[in-house]
Amino acid sequence: MKTPARKVDSCVLCGEPREIAARGLCFRCYRRESRATERALTIDRHTPGIRREQKRIIRAYAQVMSGLANLGVSQEAVREVLTTLSPYLRLAADLIPGWCSMNSEQARIEFTVHADADSEEREGGS
Repeated sequence: MKTPARKVDSCVLCGEPREIAARGLCFRCYRRESRATERALTIDRHTPGIRREQKRIIRAYAQVMSGLANLGVSQEAVREVLTTLSPYLRLAADLIPGWCSMNSEQARIEFTVHADADSEEREGGS
């Protein structure tokens, strides 16, 4: 049995008279369009949305917060712990909920490293 030949017509995109595959497109244009769609949907496995370091930081952050909640720690103590951990959490700051608001609060607070030690030396040395 011989299969019937495909319809020959001019392609909607390229305008050349060819066998039509679907939607008025020749096979070349139809495959080009389908490959473009497949590429758009393909996930790039080499550059993931969350890097391994960020996953590790998020997991550790969740464990710390869970531990603080289990201990029933006050909000002020939680803020102190997060202030201490802030240099480590900055890598995943955009992925941690509420981090930006907490970070902006910290930006208003002036931190001095040895303020207490300097004031004690001045008082003790006088």
